[in-house]
Amino acid sequence: MLGAQFIFESIPYQSHFSSSHIIYSTTLNDFEGTDLNDHLKTLIKNSPSTEKIRVGLIGVWTEAKILFLTYERSTRYPQFDITVCNALTASSSRDQHFLALHQLSRVIGVTVIDSIGEFI
Repeated sequence: MLGAQFIFESIPYQSHFSSSHIIYSTTLNDFEGTDLNDHLKTLIKNSPSTEKIRVGLIGVWTEAKILFLTYERSTRYPQFDITVCNALTASSSRDQHFLALHQLSRVIGVTVIDSIGEFI
């Protein structure tokens, strides 16, 4: 069972999020082989142009996948207000995980939240 599939099958996430979309990615890529870009364009098209679009990212490999994904999203979609939850991201090393979270906040300007409740 894939990580995202496991997490989202165990909680009723649909009731918490106005729009949610799971991307299964097993490699570092720029959404190659996924429908993420199409989903993001639809999200932007259906949102008021004057408001920031709140986007939350979760997943594994904070210092690579999450860091790259947030950087790519923030540069390609400046209308996104990106948030990452410390408790819903992970790495093989705690030190690298926390260093990456610090870089997300300091370098990219991503909001990092510790609490799952606050993230939701």
